[in-house]
Amino acid sequence: MKSKIGIHELLGDPPWDQEILRKCYFQNFTETREFIQDKHPGASVYANLGSIRLSLEIFLNAEADLISSINRFKAGSDRPGFWDRPSRQYVESLEISIQRGIASSAMCAMALKDHCLKFNAEFPIIEYDNMKNHYFIDNEEHCFVQCLRNYISHFKITQANWTVNQSLVGDGRKVSFIFSYNDLLKWKEWRSLAKSYIKKHSKGINVEELFEHYSTTVTEFHNWLRSAIMNKYGDEISDYLRYLRLMNRFASQSHWNLLISQVFIPKKIDPYMYLDRYVTRQELDKVLSLPHRSKEQVDCIIELVDEYDACTEEIRNLAYEFFNVK
Repeated sequence: MKSKIGIHELLGDPPWDQEILRKCYFQNFTETREFIQDKHPGASVYANLGSIRLSLEIFLNAEADLISSINRFKAGSDRPGFWDRPSRQYVESLEISIQRGIASSAMCAMALKDHCLKFNAEFPIIEYDNMKNHYFIDNEEHCFVQCLRNYISHFKITQANWTVNQSLVGDGRKVSFIFSYNDLLKWKEWRSLAKSYIKKHSKGINVEELFEHYSTTVTEFHNWLRSAIMNKYGDEISDYLRYLRLMNRFASQSHWNLLISQVFIPKKIDPYMYLDRYVTRQELDKVLSLPHRSKEQVDCIIELVDEYDACTEEIRNLAYEFFNVK
């Protein structure tokens, strides 16, 4: 009795034949996906690129949340009664959200830097050190933000005090959140660049201006980094994603074939009742503008929802039957 040939023996090293990959996928889809991830050189670089992207998004989200909290405080401060005693609890909750935003932004900035260094150590980019130095090496603002994380972690949660500046002309009252110059300098572990940045702001550091400007610098660096990664590793990533897309296509074909033939059609489900689960409002309008229950309409729906090009002639004919095409 012949033993069953395993996934490893069937596939071997890349490149992989589509039909053999299909056979392996339906023999054991979990093992096949894991094998492709382990064997393909683009899998690891793609996963690590995804980690950097996620880290960047988390930092930008934390920064945006911080700015949003400050803006809520500003907007509230213009309302009657905001500064009165009964509103104190609400004001304190806004202040806490700002403190949380500061801590999150500083810690996410440090994590992002570490993730980028880890990526470059594993997948070197020729110009990485030069561009990192260009944006950050002598950047006092960057050094301050990086040290701020250690300040918060090892010294104390820094208090961003609000100040109200009253102007007789222009915009009138202006609310700002400021890091106190004297409070910051009580910590003795600031690096020289960070301390220089603090000393240039003897009236205090404006939290909103700091993080808005710093996030712009970070975004510019990552725009370059993403382009540099794709220039060097783009072919490997593209080839890996092609195999990933093929496996998603196999899964989608199996899913839709089973769902339409064994669930939707036998149960005589009305497909128009559930279209809004699969298409956007604008796409739904496009679908409904086509002749009702026509091949043209069903083809349009398939084009919109078939993200992996999984629709075979068999599935398309099942869809026509499901929609009761005239």
